[in-house]
Amino acid sequence: MTAAPASTLTTRHCAQESGTPDLRLVVSRLLAGYRQTHPGTRWSLVTSLRGAMIDGLRDGQFDLAICEAQNEDDITNTPLMREPLHLALPSGHPRADKAPMRPADLAGIPYIGLHRSMGTSAEAQRFFAAGEAHPAPVVEVNDTHLVPHLVSTLTGFGITPASVTPAGAPVVTVDTEPGLTRQISLAHLTTRTLPPATDSFVAFLTERWQAARDGRSGTS
Repeated sequence: MTAAPASTLTTRHCAQESGTPDLRLVVSRLLAGYRQTHPGTRWSLVTSLRGAMIDGLRDGQFDLAICEAQNEDDITNTPLMREPLHLALPSGHPRADKAPMRPADLAGIPYIGLHRSMGTSAEAQRFFAAGEAHPAPVVEVNDTHLVPHLVSTLTGFGITPASVTPAGAPVVTVDTEPGLTRQISLAHLTTRTLPPATDSFVAFLTERWQAARDGRSGTS
């Protein structure tokens, strides 16, 4: 996000990660709520993969990004919510009815993994470590939306955020034991001083995030 009043002819650039929970709806509610008290504000909202968003923060294209939190020295993350992660299996798989799934239940099933730099991948490794199992992925991707389709075509399993719905992919999702989550945060470049209008919107967004998720007005 980049923020400033419209009177300065500066737009807000808001980057949001593909696949985060109800994010388009939540952000839309927040923008609408903020405009009730700041009617001259303008935004530019961009959806992309996390890596592209962080690059945008670093090169000054964006002021803010809403995405999965990772440990990066030059990025400050303000926590917004934790999102559950589920295990995806092909529909009709003989082990799909066994829930919650434990690492031992997945022996012999091809593993579709996420790039190891992603927080979801780190949570997957924590899951495997609980069962002293560390399967090597048959394929590793950097987009959570690819996982359900590869699970289906490769008759494998993957760990995906709850918001990644398997539209068009014949898969089912089941809970895991232990349960897994990922952190969704508001990110900005640590060394950059945010413009006053952006700083104002950050305060509004972090204060009203849960209300917007619950469907309540962004201003109440």
